[in-house]
Amino acid sequence: MKLIQGIDFFYYDQTTGLAFLGYDNLLFGSPQSSEELLSLLCEANGRTVIGSMELFAKVNQAHQKLAVLVNPSQDEIYFPTHASNNRKCIWVNYGKIQRIEAYQKNQSLVHFKSGTQLVVACSNRVVSKQMKRCANLLNSLCNPYEQINDLFSKV
Repeated sequence: MKLIQGIDFFYYDQTTGLAFLGYDNLLFGSPQSSEELLSLLCEANGRTVIGSMELFAKVNQAHQKLAVLVNPSQDEIYFPTHASNNRKCIWVNYGKIQRIEAYQKNQSLVHFKSGTQLVVACSNRVVSKQMKRCANLLNSLCNPYEQINDLFSKV
């Protein structure tokens, strides 16, 4: 499979056994699970899924719905809308989001920079929280020595 740079979103469909990738108003099917796709994306950028999730968890003091940092220079972080083993889980690319808005009860409408729109089955609050956590991760990468300096006290 040729990796598409900057996928807007993807999800795994258990019925077909395919991961569906949303990219630039198109939808592609791929015979991988979400985990396999995340692993391919991370490895293409010299990362591991586990390492990316651990970093996200540490920076955000989070324990669930951990995002995966793929490429920080492109703000490419995929965050889950549900627990990763939930069949409703959609992985959304933080760096491709233009804006989000409340849609219907417990649904959000995600507008991507490509012009694509996606309705996700979770509240605007959940998507906003995930976006804030991704921004926090990117901010911590821009200022890595602030975290290290906090470990030391003045003598």
